[in-house]
Amino acid sequence: MDAAATSVYYRVKEPNFNKKELKKYLEDRNEEILELEIALNKANNEILIDID
Repeated sequence: MDAAATSVYYRVKEPNFNKKELKKYLEDRNEEILELEIALNKANNEILIDID
């Protein structure tokens, strides 16, 4: 049997990422999104329309 054709099955017992780093990354992205939403809302509320 060709070794390249065989499937390797194994169980991952530890995640391949740092949980604390991922949590910090997600919190930072959520903060950025919140800041952008606030800026958009502020910009939408400050637009003036001149009607002649």
